[in-house]
Amino acid sequence: MNRRHSIRILLLVAVLAMSSASVLVAGGRFEATTNGIFYVVRDEAGQVVQAVRPAYDPVTGTYYVRDDKQRVIAQQQLPPEAAMTQIKLVTPVEGAAHSVKTRDALGNVVPVLRELSASDPRYAQLRDYINNDPGLKRVVAMQVEARQAKIDALQRQVAEGTKDPQLAAWLTNDLRKPIYLEVGDSGPIYHDPRGFVLAERGANGQISYRDNSHANRLVIPPNSEAFNGGLNDSSAASVIAHELGHMIMDQTYETPNYPKTRYAGPHSKNSITDEGFAYSEGWAEAIETIANHDRLDSGSSWRLKSQKNIVENKYIFKNMGVIDGPNDGILKTGAQQLSTEGVNATLFYKMLTDHRIQTPYSKVLQVFEQTKPQTYRDFLKNYVEMFPEDRSYVIRQFLENTKYTTVDPSAAARYKALHDARMAVENAPDGATRARLEADYQARLAEYNQWKEQLYKQTVVDGQIDRAVGAGGEVAASAAGYSDETNRQYRQLKLSETLLRGKKALGVGLERAADSIKQSFSVKNMAMTAGTAIAMNVASQIFSGEKVSLKKAFQSVASLQFVGNVVGSTMGAAAGHVIAPLIQTFVPIPIVGAIAGSLLPTLTAIAGGQFGSHLGAGMSFKAALQALDPVAIAGQAVGSTVGAMLGAMIPIPVLGPMLGGIVGGIIGEKLFTGIARLFGYDKKKQPLPAAPPTVAMPTGAPPAAMIQTADRYVPPPAAPSSDAYAALRIPAADDCVPVDQMIPSVRALKEKYESLYAAYVQAMNAGDQATAKKILQEYIPLRDRYRRALSAYIKR
Repeated sequence: MNRRHSIRILLLVAVLAMSSASVLVAGGRFEATTNGIFYVVRDEAGQVVQAVRPAYDPVTGTYYVRDDKQRVIAQQQLPPEAAMTQIKLVTPVEGAAHSVKTRDALGNVVPVLRELSASDPRYAQLRDYINNDPGLKRVVAMQVEARQAKIDALQRQVAEGTKDPQLAAWLTNDLRKPIYLEVGDSGPIYHDPRGFVLAERGANGQISYRDNSHANRLVIPPNSEAFNGGLNDSSAASVIAHELGHMIMDQTYETPNYPKTRYAGPHSKNSITDEGFAYSEGWAEAIETIANHDRLDSGSSWRLKSQKNIVENKYIFKNMGVIDGPNDGILKTGAQQLSTEGVNATLFYKMLTDHRIQTPYSKVLQVFEQTKPQTYRDFLKNYVEMFPEDRSYVIRQFLENTKYTTVDPSAAARYKALHDARMAVENAPDGATRARLEADYQARLAEYNQWKEQLYKQTVVDGQIDRAVGAGGEVAASAAGYSDETNRQYRQLKLSETLLRGKKALGVGLERAADSIKQSFSVKNMAMTAGTAIAMNVASQIFSGEKVSLKKAFQSVASLQFVGNVVGSTMGAAAGHVIAPLIQTFVPIPIVGAIAGSLLPTLTAIAGGQFGSHLGAGMSFKAALQALDPVAIAGQAVGSTVGAMLGAMIPIPVLGPMLGGIVGGIIGEKLFTGIARLFGYDKKKQPLPAAPPTVAMPTGAPPAAMIQTADRYVPPPAAPSSDAYAALRIPAADDCVPVDQMIPSVRALKEKYESLYAAYVQAMNAGDQATAKKILQEYIPLRDRYRRALSAYIKR
């Protein structure tokens, strides 16, 4: 865009604005001027005939113009925007600097940018780096999650009447945009929340202007470290993740509410600045540390070393540099620690990675969005108020990482004395001296731990996490000491936390269970269930060498066995969804939580499906329960879950995970039962008329809907075993009369009883449900007659 041209348009606009009698005409185009986006009509010579400021629709993001009759005579045709999960690379519309500027829809002066051409070598550099860096991809996912959470919060606030609908629409529109990375400007990489205007060329060749008033972006200058070696190691990932951290906070808070600071000088992770500055920078440094977590022990760059210092909480020490420092045990005061960004980074990092806290990132975002704290101590107080079930956990974490300096003015001296005692032991000249010094150290350590425990309980009870930090940041006097009453109140709070965590976990589980039941019984899912069952039945006929019968396949879904399978599987999955959050809450081990969340609903769905199928086939409750094979069910569950995840890689929605789950379930069952037999375990039962593996269909949150299949092929045994369908037979202890001792009438009942049972087993093994049902209707009353006859015969 020609800068002189823009100024000329601005002057003409000023002149034309004084003429109120002009009539708007169509045939113009939208142009960016130094005073904003204008609708400009030019004559054949290119001279401006008319220029007006258009209206702006924040929902669609388009500029439009109405005539004097309020008819829309011109409207921008914006190309479709990229998804919010994508990264969009942009650059200044002219050159490498922000030389061309305009005003956005809010009237702010912002740069005009354009999309970076895919032929630009920097495009491929950044794209490949971002796509291939797992830590950076993790942080991008966190940023997308934060924006979605903010959108949900805005919608809720509009519904409650606490947010201006127009502002909410404007913010939501920008939150749904992709992550913008600008290759331009000069200097270091930085985060810019001040918005911009994006010039985009449409299919017709005309330029449209996308207003990004509230859109954040990361600016990566061509002369920054990203393009000067940073793309060859962790440097670019660190800086990009750091700025994404700032973007997360800015978009969640909304820019005007961003943490305030009076500091405006140079800074580093060990710098003492002020609480607001250290708080926002500390958050961003925690995010960059999360991005590089997996390579902290293998890298040699100064950034990785400083991030490892964050993990190891080294910036609490007064003489610690950015990379290293003396092991002198001298702590900063509590106020100084809270004004050190490296300490704030450690506090955030420890919270976000604490497995004792359920969904810590989500909770942090909620505190950010709802309370907009300006310092870490404000954040922690608001967190405890919003999530009282985590009170003791987060307070313990805070106190341990600040070494209790914010709650007791003597904390630094106590820590120093203990540190010196430990060093004396390590530097002892001989064994006798070492033994004496070790005893002294252990006595000091016991006293120190007792002091910490009492101070911790007192802080949990009164919530004064900063009682030793005065209003101006100076050291204040400690509060009243620990007492038996403090201990009693602490125990009550701990019990209250446990009950509250259980209540919340149960609430989450019940909500997920209700969603699972609703989804399982939906028309779409029932149709998929029936279709899968029919397909499996046809497949079993083919594999067994039978003549394919569609009638038989359709009959398989019109049986009580199929109904029992569907109902049992659905209720089993619901039970798994209820139990999983409770396990995740009270067993804070990552692998256990992951297994409970993904595997448990599948496991209970399979068990429930098989149990319901047995009941539908006429078995008693006890017999149906005994017929379940836990090894086979576990194998099906693991195989089905893994298979569904692998199947999701097949670019066919629904079908890929479904097929993967079915095949995985069959393989998992065979594998588990085969391994179990090697260790002497064998269920030793004939194949029951149970359903095949239940397949978990991954659908995000709430956890998966379940698809059940009704029949699978089981090769019939050479001869029916006397143990098959044991629940239908008379117990051996009662049917013990030798045949040659029976009177003729009883012998006849015995023969008929055995004959019908054999026919039933044969029909069931052949999958002939209709015949089996008819035989069973005759068999049950005859069996009861035979049982009475045996009873009378034995009594004689």
